[in-house]
Amino acid sequence: MQRNNPKEFVVSIDDAALEIERGINAAIAIYTAMMEGPFNPDEFMDGMYFVLARLEKCNKDLRRLVKDKQSQSSVCKAGGEDHEPGHDVQKI
Repeated sequence: MQRNNPKEFVVSIDDAALEIERGINAAIAIYTAMMEGPFNPDEFMDGMYFVLARLEKCNKDLRRLVKDKQSQSSVCKAGGEDHEPGHDVQKI
């Protein structure tokens, strides 16, 4: 997805935040089941690993979004004028 449009950028950030929220909720649920459930906590390790791996991916995606936005902003200022990202301004 192109993120030159500010609305698309906000949607992408919101999607990442939602994924992080879901991951946190899943980790809390797994932790609670490990501590309070009738099963051996070792039975939940695969689920916890999956949640942590997913959170790590979301973190990387979010950092990439921010880095992309920062590079677009520096491109816009490179011409000496303020321009909207993605509108005929090239990085030199």
